[in-house]
Amino acid sequence: MHMQYSENQHVPLTYYGFAVNNMHLKGHNANCISNKGFFIHSFDSKKNLIYHNILQLLDELKERRYSYATKVDAIFREILVDILRLQPQTDDIENISESHLTNRKLLNDVKEYIEEHFAEGITVNDLIKVSFMNKSYFLHQFKKQFNISPMHYLNLVRIEQGKLLLGNTARSITQIAADVGIGNPVYFTELFTKTVGVSPTMYRKIILGQSKYD
Repeated sequence: MHMQYSENQHVPLTYYGFAVNNMHLKGHNANCISNKGFFIHSFDSKKNLIYHNILQLLDELKERRYSYATKVDAIFREILVDILRLQPQTDDIENISESHLTNRKLLNDVKEYIEEHFAEGITVNDLIKVSFMNKSYFLHQFKKQFNISPMHYLNLVRIEQGKLLLGNTARSITQIAADVGIGNPVYFTELFTKTVGVSPTMYRKIILGQSKYD
C-alpha cells in the first residue's frame, strides 16, 4: 500500500530496527510502545535528537569502546523516551483507523508540496514519492480525499498564481507561464482559457479595467 524512497538516488534507503524483550510500559501491552503495536512519525529533517542518538548508538556498537554496553543501554533508553514523547496522549481514536489518519496526513503533505513547488517541473512520479504510496493507490486516494486529480489540482494552483501575476505585474504571457511552471506559453494560454473562460490577455484587460473604478 505504501512505498518509501531514499532522499538521494545515489544513497540507499536505510532502516533501523530495534527488537525489545521484557519491556513493560504503563498502559501498554508487553514490548509495545502503543496499544496498536506500532507508532508512525515523520520528521521534517535529519536534524532531530532521535536520529542523532541512533547514529551515536551504532557508533558505540561498532567501536566497542570501554563500557560500551552501558552507554548503548543509556542511549537506547533516551531514544525510547523521546519516541514516547512524540505520541498523542491517547491511542484511542474512535471511528478513525490509524491507516486513514496516516493517509490523510500524507495526502495533505502532497497538497502542500504542490502549493509550494508549483513553479517547478512537477511530475506524477514526484508526487508519488512525496506520498510514499504506489501510483494507482495514490491517484485513487488523492481523488477520493480532494475530489480532484493531483495534476488537475497542480494546474489549478498554477492558473490561480497566473491570475495574480496578470493583475499585479506587467510581465508578458510567456514570462508568466514560465513563472508558474508551464514552459509552453501556448499551452498556458489554452489551459488558462479553458479554466477561467477568457484568455490571459482578456483577463488582464478585465482586471485592469475594473481596478480603475475601485
